[in-house]
Amino acid sequence: MARWSIVAITCMAVFFSIRTNAWCGEIAPGLLKEIESSGPTREYAVIVKLKETIDHTTLGAAVKDMVREKRVKTVVQEIKSRTERSQQDIRSHLAVRERLGRVKKMKQFWIFNGIALTATAETIKELASRPDVAEVAQDRVITLGVPAPVSTAAPAGWNLDRIGVRPLWNAGYTGQGVVVANLDTGVDITNPELTSKWRGGTNSWFDPNGEHATPADVSGHGTQTMGIIVAGNTVDHLIGVAPDAKWIAAKIFNDAGVTLSSITHQAFQWVLDPDGDPNTNDAPDVVNCSWDLNSNGTGTVDLEFLADVQALRTAGIAVVFSAGNGGPAANTSVSPANYPESFSVGMTDSTDAIDPRSSRGPSAFDGSAIYPAIVTPGAGVLTTDLWFGSSALSTATVNGTSYSAPHAAGAIALLLSGNPTLTAGQVEIAIIRSAWDLGTAGPDNDYGNGFLDVERAARQLNVLPPAPAGDVDGNGMMDLNDVLIVLRAAVGFPTTIVEMDRIMARGDVYPLAAPDNMITPADALTLLRMYVAAH
Repeated sequence: MARWSIVAITCMAVFFSIRTNAWCGEIAPGLLKEIESSGPTREYAVIVKLKETIDHTTLGAAVKDMVREKRVKTVVQEIKSRTERSQQDIRSHLAVRERLGRVKKMKQFWIFNGIALTATAETIKELASRPDVAEVAQDRVITLGVPAPVSTAAPAGWNLDRIGVRPLWNAGYTGQGVVVANLDTGVDITNPELTSKWRGGTNSWFDPNGEHATPADVSGHGTQTMGIIVAGNTVDHLIGVAPDAKWIAAKIFNDAGVTLSSITHQAFQWVLDPDGDPNTNDAPDVVNCSWDLNSNGTGTVDLEFLADVQALRTAGIAVVFSAGNGGPAANTSVSPANYPESFSVGMTDSTDAIDPRSSRGPSAFDGSAIYPAIVTPGAGVLTTDLWFGSSALSTATVNGTSYSAPHAAGAIALLLSGNPTLTAGQVEIAIIRSAWDLGTAGPDNDYGNGFLDVERAARQLNVLPPAPAGDVDGNGMMDLNDVLIVLRAAVGFPTTIVEMDRIMARGDVYPLAAPDNMITPADALTLLRMYVAAH
């Protein structure tokens, strides 16, 4: 594969990947089969993908040290400029065909180098024969998987405590100043837990299906995922991880729960530049995607949205995906979660055990990468639901990796509210390195790199200072509650895996000279003596 460079206006080298081979593009097998079995005048909705592509590794290296606003602006401008130049010739060709009625409903994209359109079989064959075309493929239908029913409900907020949000909340980091987006079924803005959290304005809601001019959701799925990120408060409505973050949303699934590849490409493109003006700073910090292209856990890779996800990550935006519900078998990863640039999240239950339905690795992208990246609660989680005019009907207890991913998205929002200068890469690395190791020792393809602990990630990133000695509950001080927690664990009070790991890490204080890697009443007594001595 040959590569050549273009010197941008910003004097930055940006590379296009170009196939210099003499042969032309191809028609995707499924589309070709349909064409060959139908008449020449039948029309097909397709996506024409060009051979030239952005080298995001090179572009990412050029922008990595820029402040976030400049980074997003530069990436958008560079990608737009290169794809528009690359598409000039084929656009002229298509304009002629459009006037002849052989091409309809054209939609040009810049987030990936392609054009969606409707054309006859004859025109499709003609386009595929062009030397600048890599492939002509069907504009595929994508359906939203149905989450598994919940067998038992758990107390409100258990999931938030399990991932360690309170130390950040207590320090005043609640998501303020951070914008999160989801690509989902929409968001029910009439739910009071979400109304005031919407950023507002024409650049904060996008319905490419044209069904709703303002935020809406008839399914509930998008309302539920967004609720886990931003709903409620830190006092008496414990629902969202980052309750002071603001949200925007793209409703990729129509009211029937169906979308197209082209619709989803539009949503990714909108997220990167919501108002169409790269000079305005309106892109989100985090994007949550609780859907996939092969929800049965086929263990295959589908590259349809790879360029889109790469563009967002190059711009410094974290992209979180649910890992899929195809477990418990190995090799059940799904796309786009198994792209290297995606942050994939699997599901545990209230005991911190991996849920049988959570998809397993390794990643089908390369056959070896750990999958998922991390795990978070996803079974028996309380969140917002469609608002029917009654608070009694405005929440739901949900189950599935769809609801694990928003925990990670919310955690990223918390960390960015503590330090807005952090990059998505820095935050993701800290989350992975600070995760609690569950299952087989070390990273594995069930729990990934471990269970999310946003407090530990915050301390690793210096968003929070090191925890005081004996501070078991993470409230910033050693107090009688810490003594009680350790005593309860010592006498066998039921404790989950992660809770016990936390207690062991901070409450194993006896003997002081060399802790014995056990939690016993002696540890509680030592903590009590430490407390009395300090007071």
